[in-house]
Amino acid sequence: MTKVVYFGVDSFSVRCLRRILGCGGMESLDIVTKSAKPAGRYRKALQETPIAEFALDKQLPLHRADTGDDIVGLLAKTPFDLCIAVSYGKLIPGKFLDQLRYGGINVHPSLLPRYSGPAPLHRALLNGDNVTGCTIQTLHPTEFDRGHLIAQQKYTLAPSETVPSLSDKLADLGGDMLKNLLESGIYKDPSQWLGKSGYEFSHAPKVEPFEKEILWTELSSDEILRKFHILGALYSYKRIYDKKKKEFGFRRVVLTGLAKPAVELNAFTDSDSPGTFKYVESKLHVKTLDSSLEVLHLTFQGEPNEMPGKFMTSLAKRTRDADHNVFEHDPTERSKNKI
Repeated sequence: MTKVVYFGVDSFSVRCLRRILGCGGMESLDIVTKSAKPAGRYRKALQETPIAEFALDKQLPLHRADTGDDIVGLLAKTPFDLCIAVSYGKLIPGKFLDQLRYGGINVHPSLLPRYSGPAPLHRALLNGDNVTGCTIQTLHPTEFDRGHLIAQQKYTLAPSETVPSLSDKLADLGGDMLKNLLESGIYKDPSQWLGKSGYEFSHAPKVEPFEKEILWTELSSDEILRKFHILGALYSYKRIYDKKKKEFGFRRVVLTGLAKPAVELNAFTDSDSPGTFKYVESKLHVKTLDSSLEVLHLTFQGEPNEMPGKFMTSLAKRTRDADHNVFEHDPTERSKNKI
Protein backbone atom coordinates (compact mmCIF):
# COMPACT_ATOMS: atom_id res chain seq x y z
CA MET A 1 0.00 0.00 0.00
CA THR A 2 1.23 3.47 -0.93
CA LYS A 3 1.20 6.72 1.03
CA VAL A 4 0.13 9.32 -1.53
CA VAL A 5 0.50 13.10 -1.40
CA TYR A 6 -1.63 14.96 -3.96
CA PHE A 7 -0.70 18.49 -5.10
CA GLY A 8 -3.43 20.62 -6.71
CA VAL A 9 -5.15 23.99 -6.80
CA ASP A 10 -8.04 24.41 -9.22
CA SER A 11 -11.26 22.70 -10.31
CA PHE A 12 -9.36 20.46 -12.75
CA SER A 13 -7.33 18.99 -9.91
CA VAL A 14 -10.51 18.57 -7.84
CA ARG A 15 -12.26 16.57 -10.57
CA CYS A 16 -9.23 14.29 -10.93
CA LEU A 17 -9.09 13.85 -7.16
CA ARG A 18 -12.75 12.82 -6.97
CA ARG A 19 -12.04 9.83 -9.24
CA ILE A 20 -9.37 8.35 -6.97
CA LEU A 21 -11.07 8.76 -3.60
CA GLY A 22 -11.45 5.35 -2.01
CA CYS A 23 -9.62 3.51 -4.79
CA GLY A 24 -7.36 0.59 -4.01
CA GLY A 25 -3.60 0.78 -3.71
CA MET A 26 -3.47 3.72 -1.29
CA GLU A 27 -2.66 3.48 2.40
CA SER A 28 -3.23 7.22 2.89
CA LEU A 29 -4.02 10.34 0.86
CA ASP A 30 -2.84 13.83 1.88
CA ILE A 31 -3.61 17.04 -0.05
CA VAL A 32 -1.18 19.91 -0.63
CA THR A 33 -2.25 23.28 -2.02
CA LYS A 34 -1.28 26.93 -1.91
CA SER A 35 -2.22 29.28 0.91
CA ALA A 36 -5.53 31.15 0.90
CA LYS A 37 -5.28 34.61 -0.70
CA PRO A 38 -6.96 37.92 0.17
CA ALA A 39 -10.07 38.49 -1.93
CA GLY A 40 -13.30 40.46 -2.06
CA ARG A 41 -13.91 44.10 -1.30
CA TYR A 42 -10.93 45.70 0.47
CA ARG A 43 -9.25 42.26 0.19
CA LYS A 44 -10.05 41.50 3.82
CA ALA A 45 -11.51 38.03 3.26
CA LEU A 46 -9.34 35.00 2.53
CA GLN A 47 -10.22 32.90 -0.52
CA GLU A 48 -9.34 29.21 -0.33
CA THR A 49 -8.30 27.30 -3.43
CA PRO A 50 -11.02 24.98 -4.83
CA ILE A 51 -9.08 21.89 -3.78
CA ALA A 52 -8.63 23.22 -0.23
CA GLU A 53 -12.41 23.67 0.06
CA PHE A 54 -12.90 20.13 -1.24
CA ALA A 55 -10.32 18.64 1.14
CA LEU A 56 -11.82 20.42 4.13
CA ASP A 57 -15.31 19.23 3.15
CA LYS A 58 -14.11 15.62 2.80
CA GLN A 59 -11.94 15.88 5.94
CA LEU A 60 -8.78 14.95 4.04
CA PRO A 61 -5.40 15.85 5.61
CA LEU A 62 -4.53 19.28 4.17
CA HIS A 63 -1.12 20.98 3.95
CA ARG A 64 -0.04 24.38 2.54
CA ALA A 65 3.05 24.90 0.41
CA ASP A 66 3.88 28.09 -1.49
CA THR A 67 7.62 27.61 -2.03
CA GLY A 68 10.04 24.81 -2.78
CA ASP A 69 11.27 24.92 0.81
CA ASP A 70 7.68 24.54 2.02
CA ILE A 71 7.31 21.42 -0.11
CA VAL A 72 10.55 19.84 1.09
CA GLY A 73 9.56 20.66 4.67
CA LEU A 74 6.44 18.49 4.39
CA LEU A 75 8.58 15.36 4.76
CA ALA A 76 9.64 16.42 8.24
CA LYS A 77 6.03 15.96 9.35
CA THR A 78 4.71 13.11 7.22
CA PRO A 79 6.45 10.36 5.19
CA PHE A 80 5.14 9.79 1.65
CA ASP A 81 5.81 7.18 -1.05
CA LEU A 82 4.30 8.83 -4.14
CA CYS A 83 3.61 12.40 -5.22
CA ILE A 84 0.77 13.19 -7.64
CA ALA A 85 0.73 16.73 -9.07
CA VAL A 86 -2.32 17.90 -11.03
CA SER A 87 -2.56 21.51 -12.18
CA TYR A 88 -0.43 22.70 -9.27
CA GLY A 89 1.43 25.35 -11.26
CA LYS A 90 4.80 24.91 -9.55
CA LEU A 91 7.72 22.56 -10.03
CA ILE A 92 8.00 19.91 -7.33
CA PRO A 93 11.65 20.08 -6.15
CA GLY A 94 13.94 17.19 -6.97
CA LYS A 95 15.06 17.22 -3.34
CA PHE A 96 11.50 16.28 -2.39
CA LEU A 97 10.95 13.72 -5.17
CA ASP A 98 14.25 11.96 -4.46
CA GLN A 99 13.07 11.10 -0.96
CA LEU A 100 9.88 9.40 -2.16
CA ARG A 101 9.93 5.67 -2.82
CA TYR A 102 8.15 6.03 -6.18
CA GLY A 103 8.93 9.65 -7.05
CA GLY A 104 6.17 11.72 -8.62
CA ILE A 105 3.63 11.58 -11.44
CA ASN A 106 1.53 14.21 -13.20
CA VAL A 107 -1.70 14.36 -15.22
CA HIS A 108 -1.36 16.61 -18.28
CA PRO A 109 -4.41 17.32 -20.51
CA SER A 110 -2.83 16.67 -23.90
CA LEU A 111 -1.16 13.90 -25.87
CA LEU A 112 2.41 14.71 -24.89
CA PRO A 113 4.80 15.77 -26.20
CA ARG A 114 2.16 17.66 -28.20
CA TYR A 115 0.98 20.80 -26.39
CA SER A 116 3.55 20.82 -23.65
CA GLY A 117 2.98 23.94 -21.57
CA PRO A 118 0.34 25.84 -19.60
CA ALA A 119 -2.51 26.13 -22.14
CA PRO A 120 -3.04 22.77 -23.91
CA LEU A 121 -6.85 23.03 -23.85
CA HIS A 122 -6.93 26.46 -25.50
CA ARG A 123 -4.38 25.48 -28.14
CA ALA A 124 -6.18 22.28 -29.12
CA LEU A 125 -9.44 24.18 -29.55
CA LEU A 126 -7.93 27.22 -31.28
CA ASN A 127 -6.15 24.95 -33.76
CA GLY A 128 -9.38 23.12 -34.54
CA ASP A 129 -8.05 19.71 -33.49
CA ASN A 130 -10.40 16.74 -33.69
CA VAL A 131 -8.52 14.66 -31.14
CA THR A 132 -6.70 15.44 -27.92
CA GLY A 133 -6.33 13.44 -24.72
CA CYS A 134 -4.58 12.95 -21.39
CA THR A 135 -1.08 11.84 -20.47
CA ILE A 136 0.32 10.60 -17.19
CA GLN A 137 4.02 11.27 -16.94
CA THR A 138 6.71 11.21 -14.28
CA LEU A 139 7.63 14.53 -12.70
CA HIS A 140 10.85 16.09 -13.95
CA PRO A 141 12.76 17.91 -11.17
CA THR A 142 13.70 21.00 -13.22
CA GLU A 143 11.32 21.27 -16.21
CA PHE A 144 7.60 21.07 -16.85
CA ASP A 145 6.30 18.27 -19.11
CA ARG A 146 9.66 16.58 -19.63
CA GLY A 147 9.06 13.39 -17.67
CA HIS A 148 8.80 9.79 -18.88
CA LEU A 149 5.42 8.92 -20.40
CA ILE A 150 3.58 6.30 -18.34
CA ALA A 151 0.13 6.17 -19.95
CA GLN A 152 -1.91 8.04 -22.54
CA GLN A 153 -5.52 8.05 -23.74
CA LYS A 154 -7.21 9.86 -26.61
CA TYR A 155 -10.38 11.94 -26.49
CA THR A 156 -12.42 12.98 -29.55
CA LEU A 157 -13.56 16.59 -29.30
CA ALA A 158 -17.22 17.42 -29.78
CA PRO A 159 -18.04 20.11 -32.40
CA SER A 160 -19.46 22.36 -29.67
CA GLU A 161 -16.53 21.84 -27.27
CA THR A 162 -15.55 24.76 -25.04
CA VAL A 163 -12.63 25.21 -22.67
CA PRO A 164 -14.78 24.48 -19.56
CA SER A 165 -16.42 21.39 -21.10
CA LEU A 166 -13.09 20.04 -22.37
CA SER A 167 -11.46 20.70 -19.00
CA ASP A 168 -14.14 18.68 -17.20
CA LYS A 169 -13.95 15.76 -19.62
CA LEU A 170 -10.16 15.53 -19.58
CA ALA A 171 -10.08 15.89 -15.79
CA ASP A 172 -12.44 12.92 -15.50
CA LEU A 173 -10.40 10.96 -18.04
CA GLY A 174 -7.16 11.78 -16.23
CA GLY A 175 -8.70 10.83 -12.90
CA ASP A 176 -9.80 7.45 -14.24
CA MET A 177 -6.30 6.88 -15.62
CA LEU A 178 -4.83 7.75 -12.21
CA LYS A 179 -7.19 5.33 -10.50
CA ASN A 180 -6.10 2.55 -12.85
CA LEU A 181 -2.43 3.28 -12.19
CA LEU A 182 -2.88 3.32 -8.43
CA GLU A 183 -4.85 0.08 -8.37
CA SER A 184 -2.61 -1.74 -10.85
CA GLY A 185 0.68 -0.40 -9.48
CA ILE A 186 1.99 0.33 -12.99
CA TYR A 187 3.68 3.50 -11.70
CA LYS A 188 6.08 1.20 -9.80
CA ASP A 189 7.23 -0.71 -12.90
CA PRO A 190 8.93 1.29 -15.70
CA SER A 191 8.81 -1.77 -17.97
CA GLN A 192 5.03 -1.24 -18.26
CA TRP A 193 5.24 2.45 -19.10
CA LEU A 194 4.29 3.87 -22.49
CA GLY A 195 7.78 5.23 -23.14
CA LYS A 196 7.16 7.16 -26.36
CA SER A 197 4.03 8.43 -28.10
CA GLY A 198 3.50 8.97 -31.80
CA TYR A 199 3.10 12.74 -31.43
CA GLU A 200 5.61 15.46 -32.21
CA PHE A 201 6.60 18.08 -29.67
CA SER A 202 4.75 21.40 -29.70
CA HIS A 203 4.49 24.14 -27.11
CA ALA A 204 1.18 25.40 -25.68
CA PRO A 205 1.96 28.88 -24.32
CA LYS A 206 -0.57 30.75 -22.23
CA VAL A 207 -3.06 32.88 -24.15
CA GLU A 208 -1.86 36.48 -24.37
CA PRO A 209 -4.25 39.48 -24.55
CA PHE A 210 -3.11 40.45 -28.05
CA GLU A 211 -4.37 37.11 -29.37
CA LYS A 212 -7.90 38.46 -28.99
CA GLU A 213 -7.37 40.90 -31.84
CA ILE A 214 -9.23 39.97 -35.02
CA LEU A 215 -6.94 39.83 -38.03
CA TRP A 216 -9.61 40.39 -40.67
CA THR A 217 -7.29 39.91 -43.64
CA GLU A 218 -6.02 36.56 -42.33
CA LEU A 219 -8.98 34.76 -40.75
CA SER A 220 -12.13 33.18 -42.15
CA SER A 221 -15.53 33.64 -40.52
CA ASP A 222 -15.31 30.18 -38.94
CA GLU A 223 -11.84 30.89 -37.55
CA ILE A 224 -12.99 34.19 -36.02
CA LEU A 225 -16.06 32.57 -34.47
CA ARG A 226 -13.90 29.77 -33.08
CA LYS A 227 -11.68 32.34 -31.37
CA PHE A 228 -14.76 34.15 -30.07
CA HIS A 229 -16.28 31.00 -28.55
CA ILE A 230 -12.97 30.01 -26.94
CA LEU A 231 -11.51 33.35 -25.84
CA GLY A 232 -14.64 35.45 -25.38
CA ALA A 233 -14.97 39.06 -26.59
CA LEU A 234 -12.52 39.98 -29.36
CA TYR A 235 -11.31 43.38 -30.48
CA SER A 236 -10.31 45.40 -33.50
CA TYR A 237 -9.56 49.09 -34.18
CA LYS A 238 -11.40 51.98 -35.84
CA ARG A 239 -9.44 54.81 -37.38
CA ILE A 240 -10.19 58.25 -35.92
CA TYR A 241 -9.09 61.77 -36.81
CA ASP A 242 -7.49 63.74 -33.97
CA LYS A 243 -8.50 67.34 -34.64
CA LYS A 244 -5.97 68.81 -32.20
CA LYS A 245 -3.00 66.83 -33.49
CA LYS A 246 -4.33 67.02 -37.05
CA GLU A 247 -3.50 63.37 -37.63
CA PHE A 248 -5.13 59.97 -37.75
CA GLY A 249 -5.04 57.54 -34.85
CA PHE A 250 -6.90 54.46 -33.67
CA ARG A 251 -9.45 53.55 -31.02
CA ARG A 252 -10.13 50.02 -29.86
CA VAL A 253 -13.55 48.48 -30.54
CA VAL A 254 -14.44 45.36 -28.55
CA LEU A 255 -16.86 43.01 -30.28
CA THR A 256 -18.83 41.46 -27.42
CA GLY A 257 -21.35 39.64 -29.62
CA LEU A 258 -20.63 37.87 -32.92
CA ALA A 259 -22.63 35.41 -35.02
CA LYS A 260 -23.05 34.07 -38.51
CA PRO A 261 -25.73 36.12 -40.30
CA ALA A 262 -29.04 34.37 -40.92
CA VAL A 263 -28.80 35.64 -44.50
CA GLU A 264 -25.47 36.44 -46.13
CA LEU A 265 -25.24 40.14 -46.98
CA ASN A 266 -24.74 40.89 -50.68
CA ALA A 267 -23.85 44.55 -50.16
CA PHE A 268 -20.09 43.91 -50.06
CA THR A 269 -18.10 44.29 -53.28
CA ASP A 270 -14.77 42.85 -54.36
CA SER A 271 -13.16 46.22 -53.67
CA ASP A 272 -14.25 46.14 -50.00
CA SER A 273 -11.36 44.95 -47.87
CA PRO A 274 -11.86 42.45 -45.03
CA GLY A 275 -12.87 44.43 -41.96
CA THR A 276 -15.23 46.69 -43.91
CA PHE A 277 -18.53 47.05 -42.03
CA LYS A 278 -21.98 48.02 -43.29
CA TYR A 279 -25.20 48.71 -41.43
CA VAL A 280 -28.10 47.28 -43.44
CA GLU A 281 -31.67 46.69 -42.24
CA SER A 282 -30.70 47.38 -38.61
CA LYS A 283 -27.90 44.82 -38.70
CA LEU A 284 -24.15 45.44 -38.60
CA HIS A 285 -22.17 43.15 -40.91
CA VAL A 286 -18.38 42.90 -41.22
CA LYS A 287 -16.63 41.43 -44.23
CA THR A 288 -14.19 38.62 -43.41
CA LEU A 289 -11.59 36.84 -45.50
CA ASP A 290 -14.21 34.50 -46.99
CA SER A 291 -17.69 35.84 -46.14
CA SER A 292 -19.11 38.06 -43.38
CA LEU A 293 -20.18 38.09 -39.73
CA GLU A 294 -22.92 39.92 -37.87
CA VAL A 295 -21.98 42.06 -34.86
CA LEU A 296 -24.66 41.78 -32.18
CA HIS A 297 -23.22 44.29 -29.71
CA LEU A 298 -19.91 46.08 -29.21
CA THR A 299 -17.98 48.63 -27.17
CA PHE A 300 -16.18 51.66 -28.58
CA GLN A 301 -13.14 52.60 -26.48
CA GLY A 302 -14.20 54.72 -23.51
CA GLU A 303 -17.91 54.09 -24.08
CA PRO A 304 -20.42 51.59 -22.62
CA ASN A 305 -21.41 48.41 -24.41
CA GLU A 306 -24.05 49.19 -27.04
CA MET A 307 -26.18 47.90 -29.87
CA PRO A 308 -25.04 48.38 -33.50
CA GLY A 309 -27.58 51.15 -34.15
CA LYS A 310 -26.19 53.33 -31.36
CA PHE A 311 -22.64 52.59 -32.52
CA MET A 312 -23.41 53.74 -36.06
CA THR A 313 -25.27 56.93 -35.09
CA SER A 314 -22.37 57.94 -32.81
CA LEU A 315 -19.62 57.02 -35.25
CA ALA A 316 -19.19 60.41 -36.96
CA LYS A 317 -18.93 62.34 -33.69
CA ARG A 318 -16.55 59.85 -32.09
CA THR A 319 -14.18 59.36 -35.01
CA ARG A 320 -14.57 62.34 -37.37
CA ASP A 321 -13.90 59.63 -39.94
CA ALA A 322 -17.34 58.11 -40.48
CA ASP A 323 -16.85 57.60 -44.22
CA HIS A 324 -14.03 55.13 -43.56
CA ASN A 325 -16.12 52.23 -42.27
CA VAL A 326 -13.39 49.67 -41.75
CA PHE A 327 -12.21 47.76 -38.70
CA GLU A 328 -8.46 47.43 -39.01
CA HIS A 329 -5.23 47.00 -37.09
CA ASP A 330 -3.32 49.60 -35.17
CA PRO A 331 0.20 49.21 -36.62
CA THR A 332 1.71 50.37 -33.33
CA GLU A 333 -0.07 47.64 -31.37
CA ARG A 334 0.87 44.98 -33.89
CA SER A 335 4.56 45.87 -33.66
CA LYS A 336 4.42 45.80 -29.86
CA ASN A 337 2.86 42.37 -29.82
CA LYS A 338 4.93 40.95 -32.68
CA ILE A 339 1.89 39.55 -34.44
